[in-house]
Amino acid sequence: MHAMRTHASRTLLLTAVALGTFALSDPAEADRFCGKFNRIYGPVSAPATQSVDALERSDGIDIDCERQVIDFKKAISAPFNEVRGDWFDRKRSHWNLIYCRNDDTREAIQSGWEIISTFTFADGQTRTLRATC
Repeated sequence: MHAMRTHASRTLLLTAVALGTFALSDPAEADRFCGKFNRIYGPVSAPATQSVDALERSDGIDIDCERQVIDFKKAISAPFNEVRGDWFDRKRSHWNLIYCRNDDTREAIQSGWEIISTFTFADGQTRTLRATC
């Protein structure tokens, strides 16, 4: 299980780093960023269930260039109240680390893009993480 989490963490970090170098100083640059997200995440954005670990499953990625939002959908196999108290805080710290460490994604976030992950728990409750830099 730890190996799967480590692999998933590396994959997210490598994806964030792979976003390349560019600046978001005007709408044309924002369009380039949107295009880059679609090239990177578009092929995997269709809802395709893929286990991340024993608790978490990836349910696709929504890319909304008009609203400048990328939402990584996750399904959690336990009800919210059964998830360990610090789990969500650790996820938030990890999420910020991935996207704020990379200069390009940090600049995109600071320019108005939202990089979020929506978690849907087995009891139907949802929680959303927003990368904040």
